[in-house]
Amino acid sequence: MTFLAAIPWAGVAAAVAVLALCIGGYLVYLERRRARGQTRMVAMVRKRRELTQRLGELAGDSASQLAQLEARRQGDATTSLAVLEAAISRAERRRAGEP
Repeated sequence: MTFLAAIPWAGVAAAVAVLALCIGGYLVYLERRRARGQTRMVAMVRKRRELTQRLGELAGDSASQLAQLEARRQGDATTSLAVLEAAISRAERRRAGEP
């Protein structure tokens, strides 16, 4: 009888399954803990605030004008994430001296 034949493979498989379930449960726990109270809407509002603040820092008084220009160009609301990101990009290019 060899060493491998003497190992109770059913017990090893059960131990691996229990270990996998524990790891999976722990990962679910971590994800729920991280996302507690943060729905998609909350995350979107937080992202919008961050982008608006960044645009204000870069463009100063002309931040609303940049957002309005980008909104017209894209045909979207001035508060949409895509418009704010494009306005930030434009403000960064202006600050760097590009047209």
